[in-house]
Amino acid sequence: MILNWQGTWSPYSTYQVGDVVFYLTASYIALDINTNTAPIQNTLGVYWSPFAVGATGPQGPQGVAGQVSTIHGPTGASGSQGDTGVAGQGFTWRNTWSSANIYNVYDCVYYTDGNSYICIATNVTATPGTDISKWNILAGASIVSPIYSAATTVIPSPVVGAKVFVSDATANTFGAPYISGGAHTVPVWSNGISWYIG
Repeated sequence: MILNWQGTWSPYSTYQVGDVVFYLTASYIALDINTNTAPIQNTLGVYWSPFAVGATGPQGPQGVAGQVSTIHGPTGASGSQGDTGVAGQGFTWRNTWSSANIYNVYDCVYYTDGNSYICIATNVTATPGTDISKWNILAGASIVSPIYSAATTVIPSPVVGAKVFVSDATANTFGAPYISGGAHTVPVWSNGISWYIG
């Protein structure tokens, strides 16, 4: 699979298989062609898969063992060998960023703000986090965010650019207004007046 870095996820872009994007605090790789399908909980494994995340979550409970079938079908004929695939795009980890190094496209570094960045244009002294023409964020620093619910917690007043999680949204469509009273756990953002899903 060829990996293609596409920068920050946008609802207006159509993503192809192998496209890699940054969304909230992590990076994701497209598993299927999609447009306006954010890499959130109910799209993972269908349209997106985590690529680089800020922190490892707790282990989930063990699933129930499935029933073992005693019926075996006939062995199929061996297929012919497929063609050799095109070499995929590689990423080069360069450790902590240094102003003394030359960085090339697809070099990845850690910076002192706690984030990891990917180089999108060859440079020497461009500082990650300050020049988006040279660096894109690859994985954000781990941030533990509370999950709010209108039924139990007062959601903060809208502030431009604020982001929180809620557990009682009536919808889970990207860009839809946040309305309490539902059962969806989704990220929401503020334009300074209202909260929106995304």
